[in-house]
Amino acid sequence: MNRQMTSQDIISGTFWITVFVAASKLLGFVRQLLAGMLFGTSSGYDAVIIALGPTDIVAGIIAGAFASIAIPIYIEEKKHGFAVAESYAKGLLTFTSLFLILFGITLAVFPGVYMKIFAPGFSGDQLGLAENYLRIYSLLPLLNGWSNLFGAFLRAERMFFQYSIAQFSTNLFLIPALLIFAPFMKEGAYALSLEFGTGAIGFVAYLYGRKIWGNFPFGKFSKNLTRKTFYFAAPLFLSSAVATINGVVDRAFASGLVVGSVSALNYSFTIVGMINGIMAAGIVTSSLTSISESAAIFDKKAILKKTRMMVESLVKILAPITAFTIVASDIIVRIIYQRGSFTADSTTMTSAALIAYSTMIITVPLTGILGNIYIAQKKTVRLTLISIPMLFVNAYLDWILMMPFKQAGIAASSSIVSFLLLFLILYDLDFEFKMGSFFSIKTILPILTSFIYVIVFLIPLSKMSSLPKYILEIAIFLVMLFFFGRNEMKMIISKFRSLEASKNK
Repeated sequence: MNRQMTSQDIISGTFWITVFVAASKLLGFVRQLLAGMLFGTSSGYDAVIIALGPTDIVAGIIAGAFASIAIPIYIEEKKHGFAVAESYAKGLLTFTSLFLILFGITLAVFPGVYMKIFAPGFSGDQLGLAENYLRIYSLLPLLNGWSNLFGAFLRAERMFFQYSIAQFSTNLFLIPALLIFAPFMKEGAYALSLEFGTGAIGFVAYLYGRKIWGNFPFGKFSKNLTRKTFYFAAPLFLSSAVATINGVVDRAFASGLVVGSVSALNYSFTIVGMINGIMAAGIVTSSLTSISESAAIFDKKAILKKTRMMVESLVKILAPITAFTIVASDIIVRIIYQRGSFTADSTTMTSAALIAYSTMIITVPLTGILGNIYIAQKKTVRLTLISIPMLFVNAYLDWILMMPFKQAGIAASSSIVSFLLLFLILYDLDFEFKMGSFFSIKTILPILTSFIYVIVFLIPLSKMSSLPKYILEIAIFLVMLFFFGRNEMKMIISKFRSLEASKNK
């Protein structure tokens, strides 16, 4: 009989992912600091970010969808024996690799076709740069697919520690590559270094997963299992990638704005991603494994209990952080980026985008956890039907908001869409699955308090002198964070103490 995952398992997996993701995000910040110093908000950096679009669409959507649905299917197949699960893993790796290799070839051969779609506002030298950078990215889909799938099977085996180390390895390779190639390739060094970092994740995950697939991770794929995976993953090509597609659409609209708009969106969203990575990645990543095991034995009560616990923990931590990011966006961007080629004008552009993106600090992780309920229960078509309209809403809002608010309007569009998607998922889970409300006074109070905090600092205290205002913002933020997140912090401290005790034995 398979043992059900306990809350201690969730905490353990979450702990290791959080620790290593936090360390990785700190190194990621070093990488972004270097990028800001070296490239600023230049037209070349706009081009290298835009060129990521086709890779994001395929590697981020298709490989990500296969990786997500592979976890519950792998757990299900493991009931029939480890050999069956091993065969499924090797077959899926083979099938996905062949597809991504073919796609990478099209990137290298037809970059101009892709850039006409993803960068309609580019022309001349900037368009030529984007095409050259896309050729460099042609290997990235395969590397991204491997890192996604190898990591997914580690998570399915509850190898959260090993999965976390693999994720951590990316910047250990990426940063040196960026420093080595930047003097010769300028912004192109960012593209090449990204391949080094992504390849490192896949390689380390492969080494740790050899107990699953042996020394050679590829094999004959079962038509039935591959068809089953594709059947459940196909809806996820859109539903799980709404954020990715919207990001690509955002950059396409921004390519028609002033130089530096695409870069400002990228720098600001990197901050949002860093916060989510440190504070939420552990819970979101481990939640799919946990919920999938409960779904495999049709235990809806366990799914609801685990999800409520995760939602509550995230809201208590992320609500104050979201509020602080909004009121202190200017100083945050200035401290992180403003040096070298990153000017005061770059700070103004990035800060405006960061304010508009900030609500996604809380909505994106919550949507991820709730979306995992659909994936674990293989209700992916339903999730897709909820998600698809958001693509059109985002494009429409981009068009409406970009003219008066520039890059901040584009960022605000993504935040509005993220909130609407969260609302629709909450409504559907209550209406269709009878799962009840995931919110209580423990989650409503931090949100309400954080909202008041934002209003007070943006309106009554907006003209307060800078230094006293910054001190007051930080002081009240820390009070809210430690008060609402005190139980979660106690858990983390307890985990560190237990690790220290085990070392001393």
